[in-house]
Formats: sequence, C-alpha cells, structure tokens
Amino acid sequence: CTTCFDALWFCYSPVHQLQQYYRLGSLDNCSGKWNALVDCLKLKTKGSREVH
Repeated sequence: CTTCFDALWFCYSPVHQLQQYYRLGSLDNCSGKWNALVDCLKLKTKGSREVH
C-alpha cells in the first residue's frame, strides 16, 4: 500500500495541484487515489480465506 499512499501524498502536493489547475482549470480532488488506498488497505486487512 506504500505506492498508493505515495501517489495520494503527491496528489495533494502544491506542484501537482498547480499543474492540474493550469492544464484543466480545476484542482484535483484525488478521489481515485483515495479509492486505490482504501481498496489496498481493505485487502491487506482481510483474512486469507476472504480474499479468495
């Protein structure tokens, strides 16, 4: 889940937000990154029988 967390952290960085605002005219709400992190954490906390 480290890569998902890193992607979320970068998404909230001023550099990324300014790039998004410049390119698209709006800030990134990072919802896709949040969803990826939540999914990863859910998988990590499930038992091995629940994953299959």
